[in-house]
Amino acid sequence: MAKTAKIMVTALTLVVFGAIFASSASAFGQCGGSVSTGSELFHEWQAMGVTSQAGEIAKSAGFHRMDGSLSHWMNERVVKAKLASTASPEDFGCNPGTVFSVGPRAIAKGTPVMVVLPLKFAKGDVRFTPHKGFKRVVVSVRVVGKTDCSNPLKGTVRVVIYVKVVKHHPHHPKCKCHKKPPPKPKPSCEAQGLVTVAGNCVSQSNNAEQNCKATVNGQWNGSQCTIVQINANCSNVAANEGGTVVQGGNCNTIIVVEEKPCANCETPVMHWTQISCTGFEEVFGSAGLTIDCAVSDDNGAQISLDAHSNDTNTQVSGINCFSNGGSQTCPSGGTFEFLVSGNNNGSTVLWSSVTATASANGVKAPFVSDPFKVDPSGGGF
Repeated sequence: MAKTAKIMVTALTLVVFGAIFASSASAFGQCGGSVSTGSELFHEWQAMGVTSQAGEIAKSAGFHRMDGSLSHWMNERVVKAKLASTASPEDFGCNPGTVFSVGPRAIAKGTPVMVVLPLKFAKGDVRFTPHKGFKRVVVSVRVVGKTDCSNPLKGTVRVVIYVKVVKHHPHHPKCKCHKKPPPKPKPSCEAQGLVTVAGNCVSQSNNAEQNCKATVNGQWNGSQCTIVQINANCSNVAANEGGTVVQGGNCNTIIVVEEKPCANCETPVMHWTQISCTGFEEVFGSAGLTIDCAVSDDNGAQISLDAHSNDTNTQVSGINCFSNGGSQTCPSGGTFEFLVSGNNNGSTVLWSSVTATASANGVKAPFVSDPFKVDPSGGGF
């Protein structure tokens, strides 16, 4: 009897231990709870302490640190969609602070997963359940994680999305516009009792100055027409070209003087200035970046540079022409440099951008950098 009781106690102990182990094993390897957005998935990874390792896995889905933080990328690009067919992506489990691979796992058709929305689709033009005005489309995408336990996934799957239908309006032919009747012809100079001079109607009694005005577009200009006094009662017109005097004979003779081309007119010069800057990257705390800006213009004029931060997260200092001994101006083809210092004493990642403007010959050429990260002094993901 004693032996039988001992066996029963041992068996009961094993059953209880097995139940406890089974309860712990159900949660073993999960990276978090259920999620429906990329932002929620990131926070589950963050709570487990695995954002760095999960971010490395997410690189296979298109994440790059140069695009910004993992949380920003997941909030903007990661969405929930249902599988169009059964798939077997590589599955990963978690322990606190650790991610480990558990190999390919089959996921059934119709199961929702977290995927990267292709760049050709904007979030506002896509739905993930049937909607009026949207058509069903099956696309191949990169998978990021599970929705039920937040485990990272790696691979390509096919999902169902619903894309907005764009209606194309039929082409409407141009309206048949009524043509205006042609203007009535003006009566000829002769019909008005006048004569034609360079396309203008003038009186035979006009004096030389009036005739000259008629032949140079109605504008009297002493540089084009000169009145030459022949006698006390009559004057004729001389053309300046070559200094030849055209003599009419009597006061009623109409003198035709061809318009002189513009001798002093100058074609305006269209100047240009160019600038291109490099060196913008991630900044930590109050550390600095050295930025180089290559500048040029069309005529070799000296070029000046102004640069400033577009926000309060960085500041610009030390603008000088590196290729010209640190002077304040650069010749065409020179290179300016300046320092961009971070201003982040907090604990969250900030963003900044800088505008640099080159000026020469009164022409300004701006350059605006892409946004770059300003991390806390202790670093940040």
